[in-house]
Amino acid sequence: MSRLLDISCLLLGLALALATPTPDADLLTYGAPTADYVRHGDYLVSFDGRTRTPRWVLERISAASLGGDARRDGEAFRIDRDVPVEFRPTGADYAASGWDVGHNAAAGNGGTQEAMHATFLFTNAAPQAPDLNRNGWRVLETRLRDAALRGSVLYVVTAPLWIPEQGQLKVRAIGPHGVWIPSHFGKAALFIHADAPLEMRAWVMPNSAVAAKDIDRYRVTVDNFEGWSGIDVFARLPDDVENRWEA
Repeated sequence: MSRLLDISCLLLGLALALATPTPDADLLTYGAPTADYVRHGDYLVSFDGRTRTPRWVLERISAASLGGDARRDGEAFRIDRDVPVEFRPTGADYAASGWDVGHNAAAGNGGTQEAMHATFLFTNAAPQAPDLNRNGWRVLETRLRDAALRGSVLYVVTAPLWIPEQGQLKVRAIGPHGVWIPSHFGKAALFIHADAPLEMRAWVMPNSAVAAKDIDRYRVTVDNFEGWSGIDVFARLPDDVENRWEA
């Protein structure tokens, strides 16, 4: 059964990739972590049919992309009908679960209403502890937007993570479709500055309470983020630059 499920998930990823329009070249300037992705609005997402969460999302954030008058009023998460029924997460999975429907590509990064609307898909979400989503994680998203508004261009990869503790991994799930609850969430960001060398930063936070003032405690190397997520970020950078910054 497990082998059949893995094959089904692979076929789902290939089908979605073939159906995907070519994204803007700028979004892929430094590469996508894997080839199985679709585009929604201003972000790419690789959806994992096994966990019913993103494997990763990729965003490009700039002052220009953040400009606009998008409002969250009236927006709500909805089913992604491009995903086969047997893999779809829905609102029933999160209802009364105690977990927030946590954006991976941030709603606040959608400058236009269309771009923001595209972030409200369950395939762009994972169960997130309210005290993470509304505190440390929110402040990290704001900090990255602030860097963009000051003139930098950011490429940000976000991923739900499952990190074993003491060599063991216990997976919990919610809802009738069995949406996996991440143990952690991570972001890796590439900063392209107008008047300074590029830099990379990464954060990995436990899926529990993280105070806004404590987010720098969760800085890690990009190598750490890649090891825990199993993906290669910003692979189109020259090898010497990539190796230096990721470590």
